[in-house]
Amino acid sequence: MNDLTVYDHSGDPRALQDALNTEMDRLSRAAKKQHKKAEMTLKVVFEPGPGNTFNIVGQLNGKEPQSPCPPLMAYVDNRGRLFAEDPYQQKLPFENVTSMAGKEA
Repeated sequence: MNDLTVYDHSGDPRALQDALNTEMDRLSRAAKKQHKKAEMTLKVVFEPGPGNTFNIVGQLNGKEPQSPCPPLMAYVDNRGRLFAEDPYQQKLPFENVTSMAGKEA
């Protein structure tokens, strides 16, 4: 979460706009890259200041899309051991085959 001062008696009133633009740029790039939605929430708090002043404080929260970890497929034998290749699949011998391209029949 980004805490930012939107405006106070000594601050810059453009801080909110700058922070929103920066966060929107960051989230839109992440959403485009991952082809998923991103979220941004803005909470504005009005705090009484000294005398008759108010501090207006924004709390900006951006949530990037989460990339799920791709599943890993494994095979299990009758003893419960995991294998990358099927332990019950027969292995076929590999033969080196030369290309037939360019040869006449």
